[in-house]
Amino acid sequence: MTGRPITRPSVLMTEGDFQRARTGRLRAKHIANPVPRLFASAKSRAKKFNLPFSLKLEDIVVPTHCPVLGLPLDFACKEQIPTLDRVIPALGYVAGNIVVISMRANRLKSDATAEELLRLLDYVLAKHPPIVV
Repeated sequence: MTGRPITRPSVLMTEGDFQRARTGRLRAKHIANPVPRLFASAKSRAKKFNLPFSLKLEDIVVPTHCPVLGLPLDFACKEQIPTLDRVIPALGYVAGNIVVISMRANRLKSDATAEELLRLLDYVLAKHPPIVV
């Protein structure tokens, strides 16, 4: 219950205060090492959508920058949070089929085919030609 005083080691705080503090600690832990959370989330999605899953924690390598867009992977910006991408979605979460990319790149890629992405690129370039400096 929110507002109900609860005790924690040498501290008196409300349930809401405790949850906010806990969330902050979990966030800091995830920022320091996102691999366990990426792993657990992938395992959950694989089960939910009946996809193959045979990853080990060592299979998940988090680069400093998004390999698609070149953005630094950063938890301060939602668009740059590291996410797990299935290179070929139907193969599921198996070693060699996953790459850590930014949330922005993963959302852009979504479920589009290569042909759809090329059509989108053609459209964007036709409507918004690149600026040459």
